[in-house]
Amino acid sequence: GNKSAVATHQWTVDITAPLTIVVGSMTGRDSLDLIISSNEANVNFECSMDGAPYQPCGPSVSYSNLSGGEHIFRARAIDQAGNVDSIGGS
Repeated sequence: GNKSAVATHQWTVDITAPLTIVVGSMTGRDSLDLIISSNEANVNFECSMDGAPYQPCGPSVSYSNLSGGEHIFRARAIDQAGNVDSIGGS
């Protein structure tokens, strides 16, 4: 009889969350520029300022006219498999 070729398929299951790195500098008395990166390529970022809900953001974030006092910025990376950095960068 006829024999068909053996079909194979190989894949990788990614269960490792990416790491988020945030580097920032004050660019004025009330302005801040931040650069966000990750140890993985092709990730999406979400950012939060002062406890606001996370929103999609790019790898470069700037804030101006910040009010006096303490501010907390957080960012997290989400990889193509949907793994989210649970610690995030700040």
